[in-house]
Amino acid sequence: MLKKCLMVSILGLAFSPLLAQTGSVTGDNENLRDLAVPDNTMTVRTFDNRYQGFKGHPYLFQDWKMGSVITKKGQRIADVNLKYNVHRDELTLQKASGLEVITLFNEQVSAFEIGIKSFKMVGNIEGNHFYEILVSGKSDLLARRQKILRKANYEGVYNAEQPFDLFVKVESEYFLQTNDGELVPLKSTVKSLAAALGVDEKQLKAEIKANRFDIKKEMDLINAVALFVADTP
Repeated sequence: MLKKCLMVSILGLAFSPLLAQTGSVTGDNENLRDLAVPDNTMTVRTFDNRYQGFKGHPYLFQDWKMGSVITKKGQRIADVNLKYNVHRDELTLQKASGLEVITLFNEQVSAFEIGIKSFKMVGNIEGNHFYEILVSGKSDLLARRQKILRKANYEGVYNAEQPFDLFVKVESEYFLQTNDGELVPLKSTVKSLAAALGVDEKQLKAEIKANRFDIKKEMDLINAVALFVADTP
């Protein structure tokens, strides 16, 4: 009988560490589950090796372009390298040494030229933004250039996965700026354009037809507006 008791005691001692380890594993699993609870103050970092970085760029031109800047005080900074970040609506200047880059406050800039393109700062109820000058005259035809950042997405059910962040150019918005500074939104219709220009709709239609303009295309819109707003000598 004594031998049996000793044997049971020895077996109990042998298995007790195993039982303790089993309890520890269960506790660890519960702790891991706790880390995933939304209310838990700790953060669990996960990594997805499918991510492929960025594609595209946020700029009007990817490379530096020679240009000039006119400040709000009327000062002209000529022959400098510029980059216009369309996504952030920010202008960056590179000093002649090439070693220093400065992002200019929009409030400091009145207008700038970059390459063959010209922009000016315009303020309205949506804030201050840069607009490209397409036609300059009695009224100005302006375009708001924009890019959006489409973030990487792996959860699309119906859409193909996109394992990278992508800068996407979106359709430009067009405006006619009158002499008093008002911005009039333009739609690519004869009615909208005639109302903005303050001309007879039939007259505008005849000019568009005679010149075979398709005002849904930017260059044809530019040419159509130029017929009516260009300064005459």
